[in-house]
Amino acid sequence: MPESIDDQIRVFAANVIDLAGEISLRYFRGLESVETKPDNTPVTVADREIELLLRDLIAERYPDHGICGEEYSTIQSNSPWTWVIDPIDGTKSFATGNP
Repeated sequence: MPESIDDQIRVFAANVIDLAGEISLRYFRGLESVETKPDNTPVTVADREIELLLRDLIAERYPDHGICGEEYSTIQSNSPWTWVIDPIDGTKSFATGNP
């Protein structure tokens, strides 16, 4: 029996999350700097790199899906699917080396 779209997306999401985890581990406790966004919240190179990777992979696999991310602009879509990306939930803790 073919996988449902829900199952396909679940597998895809698990795979891209693993890739995002590899990026975050590369930067964890090794950040050279932390920037402050206009809303006074921190952002790191890890946040940006992860979000760009996820956006690229999602757009490649599901070009009709919407994407709403914390670091970059929203991609609107008429699809019932919209991906919401918060690359590192807890950037302040991450930036100070706290898990």
